[in-house]
Amino acid sequence: MLDDAANNAGKTDRAAVMRRRFLDGQDIDPVPGVFLLRGHSGDARIMGNERQIADQMPKEYGFVITDPVTSTIDQIANACGSAAVVAGS
Repeated sequence: MLDDAANNAGKTDRAAVMRRRFLDGQDIDPVPGVFLLRGHSGDARIMGNERQIADQMPKEYGFVITDPVTSTIDQIANACGSAAVVAGS
């Protein structure tokens, strides 16, 4: 579904096309950003202060906190689909 080439001049345009395809006409309210929790899932890249960062992101920057392990793909798409920034470890 998401096919991306290497970093080059067209990356921004490709990202916009992928976002439109991913959202497929859904009307989602924009958010400043999303912080994806990693916890102990996936490859071992433990962020020692992840919880503290996640607690501050909504207060400081208006970010939505999303846990991909406990969220459905639709919930993740709705959270990230119109975010200006998606961050995580």
